[in-house]
Amino acid sequence: MYVGLSLAAIAALAPALNREGDAAAGFLDLRTTLIALAFVSLGVWLLAVGAQALGAAVLPQWLALAAIAIGVLLIVGAPLATEDPVFTGLPSFASFLWVLVASVVLFRRDARAA
Repeated sequence: MYVGLSLAAIAALAPALNREGDAAAGFLDLRTTLIALAFVSLGVWLLAVGAQALGAAVLPQWLALAAIAIGVLLIVGAPLATEDPVFTGLPSFASFLWVLVASVVLFRRDARAA
């Protein structure tokens, strides 16, 4: 969902660059809304993964708690990002870093199991 909504937001930017006035503002508002929805969907996904990881003990507890914290920050920061992108900049970078760390942890766990 995050990737699809982000790509749709990028697609909404192209018509805005070729128009002026209210038409451009409408496309820019659409882009802002799609990006906010993308961040909310990423936050919901991280909350779900973090909650599932806490119960299943698939990931270390600190990694599950980090997913929950990043998810909350993304959901809370998405509406605030319309005023200042800093509110989602750090949490979105942290989410990409979380995916990288979780991938390494799962890869190393599978390598040890083999």
